[in-house]
Amino acid sequence: MSARIRVVVFSLAFAGLFAPCRGWAEVMDKEPTERYLWLAAAIGALSAFTLIRIRWWLVFFILPASTLIPLRAVLDCHDQHVGPAILSEGGRGYILHAHAALLVVVAANVVGLLASFRARRLSRK
Repeated sequence: MSARIRVVVFSLAFAGLFAPCRGWAEVMDKEPTERYLWLAAAIGALSAFTLIRIRWWLVFFILPASTLIPLRAVLDCHDQHVGPAILSEGGRGYILHAHAALLVVVAANVVGLLASFRARRLSRK
């Protein structure tokens, strides 16, 4: 084979490797694990409760920051393309854990806010 033919064959083979094709990638390797979800929820809930109890207006900054990871997992579960793949690969348990982790974080924010208002009301008396 001449050098020119080798270059053409190599170029076509190289282009064939990177030609667009349907991917069979898994979804759950890109999602946070249940352990990571609960760790993020525990850290977010504890820090949110503590900080919001000290200053009630911190809820405007802490709520978005503390719900970031669980909310991302819940939104991925409800995506029309990713959601069915998460259901088939991770099962209903993963979806329930994601929703429960988000619920825990939001509840800690609300309880911290109520505790802050209660402490302020009791300190006035």
